Amino acid sequence: MNQTQTSHGSVLPKSLGTEITFYILCVSYLLLDYILINHTEFFFKLDGEDGVVELAGAFLLLLTSVMLIWCGFKSKKNIQTPRYQSWVFFFVGLVFFWAAGEEISWGQHMFGHVTPEWLAKINGQQETNLHNINKKFFDRWQERIVAIVAMFTACWHFKGKRELWGFTLPEAPLALAFLFLPLFRRLDTLHLEVWHMGLLVFWVYVANAFKRKDRKILQICGVFIVASAVVYYVHSSFTHLFGRNNNVYHEIRETLFSVLCFVYSLQLWVAARGPMVLPGVMSWMRRHEG
Repeated sequence: MNQTQTSHGSVLPKSLGTEITFYILCVSYLLLDYILINHTEFFFKLDGEDGVVELAGAFLLLLTSVMLIWCGFKSKKNIQTPRYQSWVFFFVGLVFFWAAGEEISWGQHMFGHVTPEWLAKINGQQETNLHNINKKFFDRWQERIVAIVAMFTACWHFKGKRELWGFTLPEAPLALAFLFLPLFRRLDTLHLEVWHMGLLVFWVYVANAFKRKDRKILQICGVFIVASAVVYYVHSSFTHLFGRNNNVYHEIRETLFSVLCFVYSLQLWVAARGPMVLPGVMSWMRRHEG
C-alpha cells in the first residue's frame, strides 16, 4: 500500500476500493429512502423470500466464506504467521458459510424440502434455519459485534496500528461504513444500543483527520454527516410508512453487511497474497490508493 503508516501526522489507512465501498453504502441508503417515499409498494417487495436482496446477501456471505478459508490455507503455508491465525480464518470462514446457508434457509424455498417438525415448533417462520428461533437475538448480537469490532478498529487506527494480533484491520473508510451501517431502521423512538457508541467514535475520526490533515477522510466524514442527516430525517419523519413490514430493513442491512464483509475479505486476501495478486480493475484500484 502507498499509505500503510498511521503514526502522528500521517493519513489513516485507506484505498480506492474501500472509499468506493463507503460511498456505495451511502448512495444505497439514500436511494432506498427515495424508493421508500416515492415507490413504497416496490420498496416492501424487496423483502420477498429468495428475492434479489436476500439472494445477493447469501451469495456475498458465501464468497466471503470462500475468501476467508482461502486466507486460512495461505496463512497455514506461511511459516512466519502464528499457527492460530489460520484456524481463526477457518473458523470465521465456516461461520460465514453457516450464515449464507441460514440466509436462504438452506435452500428450502428453492428445493421445497419440509422443515423438520421439531424445528417448525420453535421456529418463528417455520423455516429450516436456526436464526429465526430468536431473530431479534441474532440481529442484535450481529449489530453489537460489528459495532464493537468497528470501535476497536478505530482505537487501533488512532494508535497508528494497521494490524491486531497479526490480522489486517479494516481500512478507515470501511470501518466508517460499518459504523454507518446500523442507521437504516426506524428512528422515531430512542433506545440506546451499542451501535450508538459507534457514532461517538465517528467524531473521533473527524478530530483525528483534522489533526492529521487527512483530506480524504475529512471528505468521507462530511458525506457521513450529510447522509446520516438525510437518513435520520426520513426514518423519523415518515414513520407512517414503517409500520407495514419492519423485516425489510433488517434484510437490507444484512445484505449491505455482507457487501462490507466481502470487501474486507478482499482486503485480507490482498494482504495475504501481496499487491500483485489482483489483475485488471483491482490492481488499478490498488495503484490509486489514498
